[in-house]
Amino acid sequence: MSTGSQSNKTPDPLNVNQILIAEFRYVAQTAFQANEDRARVSNYFLVTTGASVAAVLSANLETTQPGTVYFGFTILFALLTAVGVITVLQLARLRAAWRESVLAMNTIKDYYIQHFPGDELRTAFRWKTVSIPSASKRRSVAYLLALSVALIDSATAGAAIIYFLLWLATFPDNSPLIIPIGVLVAVCVFLAQTVAYVQWLNDKKT
Repeated sequence: MSTGSQSNKTPDPLNVNQILIAEFRYVAQTAFQANEDRARVSNYFLVTTGASVAAVLSANLETTQPGTVYFGFTILFALLTAVGVITVLQLARLRAAWRESVLAMNTIKDYYIQHFPGDELRTAFRWKTVSIPSASKRRSVAYLLALSVALIDSATAGAAIIYFLLWLATFPDNSPLIIPIGVLVAVCVFLAQTVAYVQWLNDKKT
């Protein structure tokens, strides 16, 4: 005779499809977020630089001592350079994060391809793991965006050096060496950023 106690319910087995669908949606969202963050950080730098340059051009500096002006411009352009370098490194990590998300999505697709009979599913996907572009692809939007930021903050680095030399009175105002030194510094900063961008793309520890 039944004791009236209810039997324990056996939990439903894990639904593999539901888990994979949830995982695919999550990594797709992370890929989308990486692109959104990339646009956000680059726009922040461009707006900050543009606003700073516009403020300098519109300021009335005729009554200000030249030494004070040179020192102020040195600090301003040095800060813009620092922000630009940080932005380039952020763009590198966001590019790497986007590629990791795409790899995760394609891993799930490869799983279904291996467990789906026939070639119907294999031919349905145009984007495959072997066709994922490299993180350091030169003709990608991410690389061109980082290149634009690097060019701008390299120019601000050169400007910072020029005004710094004028502030130190190392060279007279009409010295022909000031501009070449500033250009040399700008080129060095630009090349250093391109190298750092590639390293931060491929370094898993950064």
